[in-house]
This record gives sequence, structure tokens and C-alpha cells, in this order.
Amino acid sequence: MDIIKKIEAKCNFNPSPTVDILSDHSDFFLVEFYENLGTGDWALTHSWHELQPFHFYRYNREFRTKWRIKVWGWEENKPVLVYEHHYCEKDRKVGLAFKHFSLKVQKNWTEKAIDFKNKNKCHLIIESNFAEKLAQEFHGSEIVFTTNLDPNEDLYAKYVIKKHEIQTTTESWWESDLIYENHSKAYKSWKIPIDWVQISNEEIFDAIIGNE
Repeated sequence: MDIIKKIEAKCNFNPSPTVDILSDHSDFFLVEFYENLGTGDWALTHSWHELQPFHFYRYNREFRTKWRIKVWGWEENKPVLVYEHHYCEKDRKVGLAFKHFSLKVQKNWTEKAIDFKNKNKCHLIIESNFAEKLAQEFHGSEIVFTTNLDPNEDLYAKYVIKKHEIQTTTESWWESDLIYENHSKAYKSWKIPIDWVQISNEEIFDAIIGNE
């Protein structure tokens, strides 16, 4: 949801937070990504100072986060907030790609996806190798099931639900074997916030999508 829009710009989260600048308002722009710490406080997690006009910037994190994104330009040699976007899925298309060999697990994920869709009032598309069976099982859910999500589909956000490989998608910051960027929380990897060895297949959905 665009809160401030003094320039032409847009955001999507497919597969990760992306800011697309469609303006030459300034010679360069500053982009800031804010994350809610769960206490009502918003922390500046990441920033990029060299975004040029008619370019985009993409941040690495691929699990769902309710971001606040701010873009600063320049007017009379002073920084000015020219664009602000708050993550909001209402009335937007969201894609979920289920990656698991078990139909039982994917049925569980679909039940969670229905709750997610109803809570956030979004239009949901699920990619699954069991698409036909899930469509029959959950007929009337108003979810679109497909075996192959079109890469050109205009999605607001997309999340891959699976036990992501984490060894090459983490960092070892503060000698912790965790990603701990700026003021954010500590996360195991860019694709899933915790080590999935600790949880069941059914809980993978909650780890990536969250409970909001």
C-alpha cells in the first residue's frame, strides 16, 4: 500500500522486496527497509544509497515480512521522502509454491493457506505438483491451483514453501552462524528464518509465512 507517492515508483515482493523507480526526480535515491520487531517498534534493517533513476533494487530476504519501505530523493540539496510503501496483501495476487513429495503435507499447507487468504483478503494462487487433487479437495476455497505458476504473472508477492537449503544462504555475523543485519532480528538464512531441522514439515509454512 502506497502511503506517500511524490514520484512514480512501485514495490513487489516476488520473490523478495523490490523497489522499482520510474522517475528522474533525483540523480540518485536512498532506499530504506524497515522491519517490525514485534514490540511496536520499527527497525531500519537495510538501506541502499545508490539507486539511480529508472532502476530497481532488490533485497535478499525471501520469507514473508511486513515491510515498510521508504525512498528518499533530493530537493534543494536536502533529502526528501518521496515514496513510502507499507506491505499489504489486501486485494493483491499472492503466489505460493509448494515443494514437498507428500500430498498429506501439502493438504495441511493448503488449510493454512486458506486461513492466510481469509485473514489477509488476498487473491491466492498455489503452485503444486498435486494441483488437480488439491483443487478437488478444496473446491470452493477460491484459490487457483496450478502445476506451473506463470513467471510473468503479475504477483504482489510470492513465497516458496519448502525445506530450503540453508548452508549457502546464511551468514556468520557476530560469530553466531546467523544473519543479523543492522537492527533486525537474527535469522538463520535469507529464505527461512529458523533452522528447519527443529520443526515438522507442517510447521514449515508458518516459519516462512508467519502468523499474521
